[in-house]
Amino acid sequence: MTRIEITEKHSSNNKRDAPGEQEVIRCRKLVARIFGLEKTVKKLERDVGFLETELEDLGDSVDKGTVVDLIHEIVPTLINEKSKSSPDLSDSSEESDSVEIIEVREQKVVPYKQRRKARPKSKNCEKAGSQLRDIFLAKCSDETLRKKMERSEKVYKLFNSIGKEKISRIKSIPPGFILNLTKDEKDYVMAEILKRKVC
Repeated sequence: MTRIEITEKHSSNNKRDAPGEQEVIRCRKLVARIFGLEKTVKKLERDVGFLETELEDLGDSVDKGTVVDLIHEIVPTLINEKSKSSPDLSDSSEESDSVEIIEVREQKVVPYKQRRKARPKSKNCEKAGSQLRDIFLAKCSDETLRKKMERSEKVYKLFNSIGKEKISRIKSIPPGFILNLTKDEKDYVMAEILKRKVC
């Protein structure tokens, strides 16, 4: 074979293989696009699930009366703006819009996060709290509770007698330290404070 025939064979093979290679490349691109779309679909499904849970939370916390009141407030203003923007309407329609009275209950609009905090705790939380209370109270005798009450009353009297301006100085002392003072130490502190007040 001559050189020309060999190059013709190679060139003819390339011509035949070129559509096959292009088809393979096209298929690979389609497969990559499909995988990319599948990832996008999964991400969108996650986002939709998240938004659905948020919507359920919002649905629980939204006061329907407030929404209706807000609609009653907004609609007349939109009607007035629309009538002002269109000059072909008669003056009588503008007057009737302004004369129309809509009763709106005044309610404070509470942000979503505050409503969520104000929502009552679930029964599981309440049950756990009551169980902890029962366990704690079972471990504490009446005498211990009485002593704790006396101690807290003395601490209250101490802070009450000190005054608000001087409490800022005491803030550097941890409350646990003050609560763990013995009776003699508390009496000493109270006596010193009373001496300084008298002087």
